Order: sequence, then structure tokens, then C-alpha cells
Amino acid sequence: MAPGSITLPGSDKLTPEKCKQLLQHYRTALACNMGPRSTLFYLFQERVFSKETIDDIRKKGKGDQYETNVEIIEQLMQKGVREFEVLIKILRKLQLNLLADILEEQRTSDILHLTEPTSRKLGFHWKRIADELGMKSMIPIIQDRYPDKLREQALYMLLMWEERDGIGANGRRLTQLLEMCNMRAAAENVEVIMNGGKKKKKKKKGKKGKKSGKKKSKSAKL
Repeated sequence: MAPGSITLPGSDKLTPEKCKQLLQHYRTALACNMGPRSTLFYLFQERVFSKETIDDIRKKGKGDQYETNVEIIEQLMQKGVREFEVLIKILRKLQLNLLADILEEQRTSDILHLTEPTSRKLGFHWKRIADELGMKSMIPIIQDRYPDKLREQALYMLLMWEERDGIGANGRRLTQLLEMCNMRAAAENVEVIMNGGKKKKKKKKGKKGKKSGKKKSKSAKL
């Protein structure tokens, strides 16, 4: 585990409660990335879910990938350590190695709700962010760990940044970094998430000046 990483207490031993906490913590990230069809197939194959449970999950998911994944996670939260470890194996089969590593290492992140969606928008530009953060020397290490997986490379870099900077790694700083790298759309997305899904209203410039000008002209005529 890297110095300064945020972990749950007693990370050397998994318990059903800890598994539940980790699944809850990473619910959105898992729901956005898992392939529900393959995940359900493997969970059935590993005897984690019965056919009846799978039918119920599909019914509640209503054909929506995200909602179906949420239902899968809700069901797994009621299970135990074995089922949690099966999920980690499934994530590796789905080539979601970073999420598998995070769960296996029992890491938690205070800004994952910002860094996970941001990692989807960075592409090759994550290296520019790493450079701005003084993490240029880590780029080859990140690439070696997750070869040919740009999104995982980007997210891993942002997780390493959080581990290094602690509370200094926050939404405001992330927005500044994105703006410095001319990634305004990604920066705005972070602001939307921080603002509870709402876009900030831009202040219209010059309106007051125009109104005051009209009043002055009227008073001048009088």
C-alpha cells in the first residue's frame, strides 16, 4: 500500500461488513463500468445468484445497464466475503483491473465521485495533468501497471495524487488543473458534480450598465 493511502481499519482481514462498505463506496463506479450481462452470467456460474435472483435483478433493472448493475451490487451487499472475492475475479475477467485492485486492496477515496467520471474524459491528456502535479516520473509506472487502458491509467494517476496530497486533492484543485490544461469541458463537468448535478448560472455582463444608461438618458431629456 502506498504511503498516505486511505484505507478501512484492519484492511488485512475482510469481513462481511467491510465488503458491504466497499461495495457501497464504489457502487457508482462499478455500476458505470460493469457489463451486466457478463457479470450476471459469471455470478450464476459461480453459484452466487440463483436464476430467480437474476430474473428479479433484470426485472428491476428494466433493461438499463446502470440500473441493472445497481441491483447487482445491492444483492451482493447482502452476501459475504466469498461472494465479494468472486466479484473481484469477475472484474478481472471483464478487464476492469483497476477496480479489482482497489477492492482487493480495500482502498477508499474521498473524491472518487469526481475522479472516476473525470478519468473518462482525459484520454492521453492524463499525462499533462500528471506533469502539472509533479508526477511525471510516475507515468511509466502507471502505464506498465495498466497497459493500453487509458481510463484506468488516468484514474490510477488521480488516486495516487489523492494518496500523496490528502485533503489537498479536492474538487477545486482538480478544476484548476483541468483549466490549466485547457480542458474546460472536463472542468465544467467536475463543477456540475460538485454542484449536485446543476450547472452554475453564468452572470450576464453589461445588463446593469445598459439599464443605468437608459435611465440617465431619460432624466437628461426631462
